[in-house]
Amino acid sequence: MILCVVKVKHSILIIAFVSLCAAGFSQGIDMAAVNAEENFQWGVRAYHNGYYNQAVFYFEKALSLKPNNVTERIWLGRTLYKSGFENAALNEWNAILDLEKGSALLENIVQVISARRGLLAHLLPEEPLVISTVVDAAASGYYPFRRPTSVRPLDDGTLYIVAFGTNEIVHIDANGTVIDVLRGGIEGFDHPFDVLRTDDGFLFVSEYEGSRIAKCTLEGEKLKIIGEKGIGEGNLLGPQFLAMDGKGYLYVTDYGTKRAVKFDQDGNYILSIGTGKESGPELKGPTGIAINGENVYVADNILKQIFVFDESGNLITSYGRNFLKGPEGIFFTDAETLFVADTRMFAEATRIVKLDIPNEQWSEVGGIGDRAERFLHISRDPNADVFAVDHNANKVLALTPMSALSQGIFVQIERIESQNFPEVFLDVAVEDRAGNPVVGLKKENFVITESYKPVGMEKAFLYQSVREVPVAEIVLLLEKSKEAETSKNDFVKAANSIYDRLGKAGGISIVSAGLNAVLEAGREATRLVKMDSIAAGAFSSDWKFDTGVRMAATRLLGSRYKRAVIFMTQGAVSGLPYSDYTLMELLQYLNNNHIGFYILNFGNEDPHEDLRFLCEETAGKAYSFYAPDGINACVDHIISRDDPRYVLRYQSRADTRFGRRFIGVEVEVVLRKRNGRDESGYYGPIQF
Repeated sequence: MILCVVKVKHSILIIAFVSLCAAGFSQGIDMAAVNAEENFQWGVRAYHNGYYNQAVFYFEKALSLKPNNVTERIWLGRTLYKSGFENAALNEWNAILDLEKGSALLENIVQVISARRGLLAHLLPEEPLVISTVVDAAASGYYPFRRPTSVRPLDDGTLYIVAFGTNEIVHIDANGTVIDVLRGGIEGFDHPFDVLRTDDGFLFVSEYEGSRIAKCTLEGEKLKIIGEKGIGEGNLLGPQFLAMDGKGYLYVTDYGTKRAVKFDQDGNYILSIGTGKESGPELKGPTGIAINGENVYVADNILKQIFVFDESGNLITSYGRNFLKGPEGIFFTDAETLFVADTRMFAEATRIVKLDIPNEQWSEVGGIGDRAERFLHISRDPNADVFAVDHNANKVLALTPMSALSQGIFVQIERIESQNFPEVFLDVAVEDRAGNPVVGLKKENFVITESYKPVGMEKAFLYQSVREVPVAEIVLLLEKSKEAETSKNDFVKAANSIYDRLGKAGGISIVSAGLNAVLEAGREATRLVKMDSIAAGAFSSDWKFDTGVRMAATRLLGSRYKRAVIFMTQGAVSGLPYSDYTLMELLQYLNNNHIGFYILNFGNEDPHEDLRFLCEETAGKAYSFYAPDGINACVDHIISRDDPRYVLRYQSRADTRFGRRFIGVEVEVVLRKRNGRDESGYYGPIQF
């Protein structure tokens, strides 16, 4: 009777299914396996839609029918991991490995996650560096620059190489492909030596023969000239390396006048450093320069020391006597570690050394000197590779920590979108083993296969690097404690300011952490509805912090933009109420889904330590509502935050069998001899 009310074409399918079941019983088909496969399919679909609770239910049900199925157990572990339950995920995966049924890929996943949980990334000592790539101007496929003097990695993974001999600055991507060549406009550069890019989008270029600094556009067009040839105050005679402090002051080492000179960004002369007057020693051959907090570090390749001055030019201390041979370029990897390109005059020997500042201990970085002629400058990119300029050999060497080469890149296929099949979208997170984003990747860094068959990368492309898109998805999480009720009008003011600052660069939702976690207004709601919703709902002494954070984070799972929760709070609560989730489970849920936790404090005391912990561990920050630019700074930080996700799009060649066939997907990432891979899969749209 039921079949009679179904459309004819569907009834045929249903009758066929009933007939198949009848045949199955007669022929001994394993119906438990059929049901397990059905639940696995719905689990995979729920996982890729971000419905992790549903996915866990389906995978557990599949395992109850087929307890020894390795694939279902791996997927259950992945879902638990994304849900913030890392202990449970590791238990599932380790059970597979204990039975010796796991792959090398699964073993690698367990090792990386276990190491991160053990804070191993924070405890590892400095490692030896090995050469992973050489940008050789004489080799086929590389731009023929000459006599490089400086290399400056940018936050997006690209590099500036300053070519002293060919009067240009070569901008290359992480794979060595030339993006642009800057030559200084109509006037041109006169033997450029170093370059700095500012946060507000300008370049400063020191011109050694021109005895000046040029302020340029990002296209290399000159806007302003700083300094002129001479030996007086503010004059330059052979400017070399550049640095900028946190206040926006520009520093340059001037070899001809044997001093370092400080300017503001408008080119106004401030002071000279190392002139031998009351402020300290007389420099003989100033070369590299770097800023560490409020201190200015200046290398001298004749005195063979690193001198440390305060921002007023007063000598504080010096390092390197009887150790350094001829220091040139210098840079800080952190506040306590200084790297130095140490080269004898006339290139008798060259090496890279580092200084452990608290212990005043010097050491050599690897045995690289015999592979180079003369290191002139060194720096480090966001992927932790150190780049060294070999001035005499016309090369730039990429130096990589040894473990990064052997242990590779951590790749996770996080989401597969296939509803418009054969068009498929992949969300892929690419990190180092410590959890830092690997930046600057292009399409050529990815290899995609389906069931180990190439998908045709010529038609695939990198749809989006989340890190490079200045758009954010934000959830405002409201503390609905009794203490916070007095701030509800300020909550509305703050939300309006956030809305204004974010503008069209993202979306906002509102979630209340009250007696229950409540979605007050979704992304699609109008501004008026969102503002009205902030004061809605009761304030309670029995409010729920943990379920509020959980709901707020869950609202962000489908977003391909920067993700952040802003907790609007009184801050100094006596104790945060936890009912269903622990602090570590909340942290893991946020981190494993790349969500930053931010505080907007409406109280007069410091935020609770748990709140500060979540901020620090998710790379968020705490801001005060009463700070002059606190709200704007908060939104700007979210828009510019790091994110390891890349979105790729390709055309599948697979047969979905009307949406019933599981299609395996594999992604490999390769960058400068480092690689990593992951496996996942999906089902196409269900068709009748």
